[in-house]
Amino acid sequence: MSCVSCGGKIEQAGHYHSVGSNDSIRFNLDNIYGQCIHCNMHLSGNIIGYDLGLIDVYGKEYWEYVKFELVKLFPICKFTVEDLQFAIQEARAIKRELIKADMIYPAKVRLRLRTELNKRIGLY
Repeated sequence: MSCVSCGGKIEQAGHYHSVGSNDSIRFNLDNIYGQCIHCNMHLSGNIIGYDLGLIDVYGKEYWEYVKFELVKLFPICKFTVEDLQFAIQEARAIKRELIKADMIYPAKVRLRLRTELNKRIGLY
């Protein structure tokens, strides 16, 4: 796996739609991809590279979903403290499971996992 925007080493989770512009999809896995520090912080997400990376790996239809539909589906989400505490616990458990599995999944499997894990986290 490599930075979605430039192909470099993944060092951070980068949001396609910035948290400042749409806080409601902050935790949505369809909005989060691995990025290098340079693209995420110094190039403000390197959105052109991000677009090309999503299209290259997942296809134009998925990129259109992320770019245009995701924000429409979740315009405003009001999470309770309990919702967020549960989501954080689940996300940490998922991270441990994925690290333990130590696998690289094909793109189609990763898309399916994103949907399943979004449901498991319980916010979307």
